[in-house]
Amino acid sequence: MSQNKIIGILTTSEDYKSVIKLNSTIYNKLAKKYGKLYIINLNNLLLFNQNKKKDRSSNLNSDIKIFKPKNSLELVSFCKNKKLIAFNGLGKDINTFKIHYALSKVDMVQILLMNIGYLSNEIIINVNNISNFTSSLYFKLNRKISRFLFRIATLLNIFPKIDYYFDSSYPIINNLNNSLIKKIERKFKFLKISYFKKAKLINSRSFDDLYNFSKNYNKYLVFVDSFFDHPDRVLREGNINKKVVIDYYNKLSFFLSKLSKLYKKKVVICIHPKNTNPLIKKHLSKFSIVKHRTSEMIKNSHIVIFHESSAALDAVLLKKNIINLQSKLLGNYLSKRSLMYSHELGVFTYDLDKDENLIKKYFDKNLKKSKKNYYKYINEYLNPDGKQPGFVKIMNIINKI
Repeated sequence: MSQNKIIGILTTSEDYKSVIKLNSTIYNKLAKKYGKLYIINLNNLLLFNQNKKKDRSSNLNSDIKIFKPKNSLELVSFCKNKKLIAFNGLGKDINTFKIHYALSKVDMVQILLMNIGYLSNEIIINVNNISNFTSSLYFKLNRKISRFLFRIATLLNIFPKIDYYFDSSYPIINNLNNSLIKKIERKFKFLKISYFKKAKLINSRSFDDLYNFSKNYNKYLVFVDSFFDHPDRVLREGNINKKVVIDYYNKLSFFLSKLSKLYKKKVVICIHPKNTNPLIKKHLSKFSIVKHRTSEMIKNSHIVIFHESSAALDAVLLKKNIINLQSKLLGNYLSKRSLMYSHELGVFTYDLDKDENLIKKYFDKNLKKSKKNYYKYINEYLNPDGKQPGFVKIMNIINKI
């Protein structure tokens, strides 16, 4: 790569460790290969920037550098006489519009990486709850209006388009490349109306992370925390009553205790990185609780238990036993998300609200049966692109830019 090219990640997050962790395999390999990778924090360019949190840049690879421009001019100046190859980690809401406009002034190849291989974060409105209905409707309208304006801006070349869109979903890439818009563009070469200039199929992040992995143990019962009062849920449904949170953790604790006795295995709670609610540690204190070790624990699991989490896809690739937990306490948003995972993955589902004895023979039978359903999901969303890791395909394309 010539000296006037730089590779970066565009973000507004101050949590740099999480930014890298999202796709650590490809980011660390790029940093090592090219000697430097920038996290470009564009938080100061947000229209309504109220984030006063301190940057968290500790424990980063020495080849990863932080650049946080004070304004648009500083961003443009930083990229002057350089070609920026950037992974887009930005949103499309109105608050980011100033950022996208500034990026249109930069010589840039923009990459959108969607290699998680899990279901879309759809917006669900609960008409049975007026508070939920109001907050969900506001969120949905705000998102639709923002995305409509964003699309108009890209069509008019006010905002830059995505040069390379990488996705591990075969159905999505297939639909994009055979869409009416792409057919029109192929027929009329002068028309450039698609937001994605090139859409490429790659294998998933889980496939890359587990590439060449061979050791597979069955030591623990691993619960992957979905963050019961996750901001995505609160945004759609409003604040969650503390009594509901406590009731949920108590039911979860009761179930995990029974499962532990049934299989005579230790329970490990993989707490969500952003879950700082002290109630989880208080009500699940009888179990081991770890953070930032989910992938490791899944590799060492006998059963993986979850509601909804992209981390569970590692368990699918490893052909692990999986239990999808459901409960009315999850609320409308998380319940729907959990059901989507259950439906698409075909995993064994158990209702936390039930108060019944667990029968090992029944669990074993259903866990074994559900594994037969993994293959379709793996072939379409996790390993749709043969044996080549996704990071290899991306790096080969970056080398040619």
